[in-house]
Amino acid sequence: HAWVTCWSTRLVKQSLQPEERQSFAEDEELLARLGDLLEHHLARLAGFAAEGDGSMRLQKEAPAPQVVAAHEEAAAACLKLARNLAVGNPEIQGRWWRRGLVERLAVQARCDLAAPSGERSAAWCEA
Repeated sequence: HAWVTCWSTRLVKQSLQPEERQSFAEDEELLARLGDLLEHHLARLAGFAAEGDGSMRLQKEAPAPQVVAAHEEAAAACLKLARNLAVGNPEIQGRWWRRGLVERLAVQARCDLAAPSGERSAAWCEA
């Protein structure tokens, strides 16, 4: 998960420049990868784990805190990049809506607020 965080964080910084942001917003491979990473990490935060065939299944036991923290950090970095790319770009905004990422994020936020067991990391809350 560390590589996802590093990759996303580097791109977040670059995306603060309008010309870089536009270039990233036109890069279909980058957008597809970012969407896939967001889906994966949001699923993990919701309690799902990847199967060998690429499908996701609900975990029977809660993951270790360090595993959750790693997914929170990676998801937060990806969300910051997705947010930056969506600024002033209705096409990118629509892309995230069509993929269901905005809805999944809203569901995760509602679940986080309703959970009596604890808080999310600072990175996740900041994103």
